[in-house]
Amino acid sequence: TPIPTPVLTPGPTPLPTPTPTAVPTSVPTAEPTAAPTPKPGAVIPLTEKNIAIKASSGAAAVNPGGAKLAAVVGFDCEVQDIDLSSAQKLDWEFHPLGFGIGSSKQKYFFGAVISNLGIIVVFLGLNYLIAWAQVALFGVPLDTAIFYVRAPGLVYIPMMWLLMGTSISASNLAFFPSRAPAGVAIVGMVALVLCASFPVAMWRFLLRPNAFQATAVPDAKIDPEAAAIVAGFAGEDGAGAAKKVYTGWKRKAYILVFGREVWVRKEGSPDYFVEKYGLFFEQYRHHYHWFSLVEMAQIIIIALASAWKPSEGGMCTLRNVLITIVLLFFFLAIVVLRPYNSVLDMITATAMSGMMFLAVLLMAVAIGMGGNQGLMTWAGYLLLV
Repeated sequence: TPIPTPVLTPGPTPLPTPTPTAVPTSVPTAEPTAAPTPKPGAVIPLTEKNIAIKASSGAAAVNPGGAKLAAVVGFDCEVQDIDLSSAQKLDWEFHPLGFGIGSSKQKYFFGAVISNLGIIVVFLGLNYLIAWAQVALFGVPLDTAIFYVRAPGLVYIPMMWLLMGTSISASNLAFFPSRAPAGVAIVGMVALVLCASFPVAMWRFLLRPNAFQATAVPDAKIDPEAAAIVAGFAGEDGAGAAKKVYTGWKRKAYILVFGREVWVRKEGSPDYFVEKYGLFFEQYRHHYHWFSLVEMAQIIIIALASAWKPSEGGMCTLRNVLITIVLLFFFLAIVVLRPYNSVLDMITATAMSGMMFLAVLLMAVAIGMGGNQGLMTWAGYLLLV
């Protein structure tokens, strides 16, 4: 006999079970909550500050030929290492490849202009060639590939190295057209215009306030507040971020070499702005990103003055005074403005510019005194440091 199925009679409707209220398991901290990681170079706002994500760029490269500029003042207004009366090879910092072009007295100046400009063009071309290879072989986005090779900013290094030699060689070609065929003088004039126009173009398209798209912010490696904000955007806890901040001797050494600030792009600016152009300004402090223009102007003015070879004693003295004044203003600009981010850069630049100024001052005074050998000896010691 089948067992009868029981009939369920409806009972009272149970009350809905209330959803338990979430109870915090820990006390909220001031650390920011995790957020999507922004694009490289983005600015993280914190009250009135900006905290950087990327690391510091490193110390500035000092123009290796800068100290040699102090040797342009000599007896009878001859430029040391450059004999304008006959064709002689130039020092390697003026002309790294060292070859001459043609058979005129200007052949080494001509060779320096052509080869120095060629080195810069080839260097820049190789940068973009490597970027293109990354795109073609590995499918890296073009902007990212250019960021990896830091183009075009990486060209700043050979450009600053060769600016002095190119300027002084171009000046000699332009100022003494009778020493070579007319075409050589024209090349010198064009090269001189290029040297002078480069800092102007940098200001117009990159460094002027309306065009500049970067800002300097505290470095998260030495600033706890910056480290906390960076940790929040990376989804890390504040305690872990605090452990990554350098303290003690590591902090002092980091500030000595890299400084306290790091450059990042402004919000709304093109991606990878700092990564592409940072080498033009990363070595300077906030508000002094334009100081590379001062360095270039100093090099070009002294190159022009050194190519000027007056025959009269009074004009020679005027030339020496002009070079001395330019070096004095450059030294004072470094001491007063303190434009470099790195403490090591500040020490190096102050010492080198000071010794250059003092050496040229001693040489100018020695020439005015009829060739005081003692002052010339001390000036020589300063140039050898």
